[in-house]
Amino acid sequence: MKLLSIQLFNFRQFYGKTPVIVLASGERNTTIIHGNNGAGKTTILNAFSWVLYEKFSAAFASEDQLLNKRALAEAQ
Repeated sequence: MKLLSIQLFNFRQFYGKTPVIVLASGERNTTIIHGNNGAGKTTILNAFSWVLYEKFSAAFASEDQLLNKRALAEAQ
């Protein structure tokens, strides 16, 4: 399996629909995700892990709160 892109919808701190994250392919097939602390790098990792394996990283807090809090409040 080769992942080509990912897009999050109300997952954890990402509210609404995120831009599509296109992963590297071809000769330059390494994707680097970088950003400031708290920017959501680990959340992106956990999104992959949850979709593929139904598991999260060891330090993942509140496994029962996957839906964005703002989106959840709007739905109620």
